Parts: sequence; structure tokens; C-alpha cells
Amino acid sequence: NPEGIKDREQAEGSLASVAKVRKEKDLDWRRRERGCYDRFFVTDCLNRLAAERREAEYRFKTIEIRARFILRESKIQQETLDEARRLDTQGPR
Repeated sequence: NPEGIKDREQAEGSLASVAKVRKEKDLDWRRRERGCYDRFFVTDCLNRLAAERREAEYRFKTIEIRARFILRESKIQQETLDEARRLDTQGPR
């Protein structure tokens, strides 16, 4: 669930999870695709599998986009905080 990604740790975990699930699903889809060629209605089987894959990829991409957004925001916040600390330690000129 992309909306559940709120911080850097969740974003990193989500990206890792999506990569793992995508790899597992890809192996499953390849296995099932080979199985389609054993059927009479090969095209129908391949079309259903392609639709399933598109839907899953859409969900994966949605999660990845949100996670990367959170990671960018976190990086910007950290850079801003680091710059503020640097300026604070320099003192007034």
C-alpha cells in the first residue's frame, strides 16, 4: 500500500519487498506462460496472463514511485538540516 509509506525505513523496505516479489512473480509468469502453449486456446491464456502481469506491474510501480518520493524528501530534509547545522557552527560573520 503506497499510502502506508511514511518514512525512509518503510520506503527502503518497500523497494526491497517489491524487488523480491517481482522476481518471484516473474518466475511464476514465465512458468505459466510455457504452460499456455500446452493449451488449445494459447492466445487467450497468454492474454489473461499479460493482463495479470500489467496489473501487478502497475501496483509495483505505484509503490516504487511513492517510496522513491519519500526517499528524495528524506534526503532533502537531511541536506537542509546538515546545511543549517553547518551555518550554525560557523556563527555570524
